[in-house]
Order: sequence, then structure tokens, then C-alpha cells
Amino acid sequence: MKPLVLQFQEDLVSGNKTIGDLLRMAKMISTKLGQGDVHNWFDHELNGYPIDTGALPNYRLISGGLLEFFNPMVGWSPTTVPPLCDIPIHEAITKLAVYRPGVRRKVICESVSAICV
Repeated sequence: MKPLVLQFQEDLVSGNKTIGDLLRMAKMISTKLGQGDVHNWFDHELNGYPIDTGALPNYRLISGGLLEFFNPMVGWSPTTVPPLCDIPIHEAITKLAVYRPGVRRKVICESVSAICV
């Protein structure tokens, strides 16, 4: 049997393992190597981030593009959202915070793809 780290490297390159399998293996390796500081990160990536703690990393904030509306005379036109009472409405409309675990998002995407095909 190969050492765990070498097996992990092969699994990363092969593409045969799911992201959940790879995260669990990486978590196990980090625990064995005494890298406890990344333990919470692995837990959050596997199980989701708590909503009320503000611990969501920046890479889990997804920003949308240009906000548009459909004008039947000229087609799609850009629009702006004026600030109202210091409420960042444009940001609230165009940003999405992803708290769900990556493993779960993959299952959702696959099921939606199967339905849409």
C-alpha cells in the first residue's frame, strides 16, 4: 500500500475521486500531520459554513454581472439601482453568499442538469 500523501497526489491528478472524497482525505492527512489550524476549514467546506458567524471566505461570495431589464423596443438595457437610505441594494441584488458545502452543490448541479437535459 502506498503512503497516504502519495495516494492523495495520485487521486488529485487522476480525476477519479469526487471533491468530497478528496476533501475528506486531505482532512485526514492534515490531522495525522498535526495541522489542526485547517481542520475547521475542512469541516466548513464539507458541511457548510455557519450563517451567523461571518466566517465566510471571500471566494464564496459570488458577484453577478451587469443588472439589465428587457425593453421590448430596443432589447436588453443596462439599469442602475439608486442607493436608498444607505442600503446597498445593488450589492444585495447582484451578490450571492454560498454557505452550503461544495459537495452538496455538486449534487444539486448534477440533478438540475439531469432534469434540464
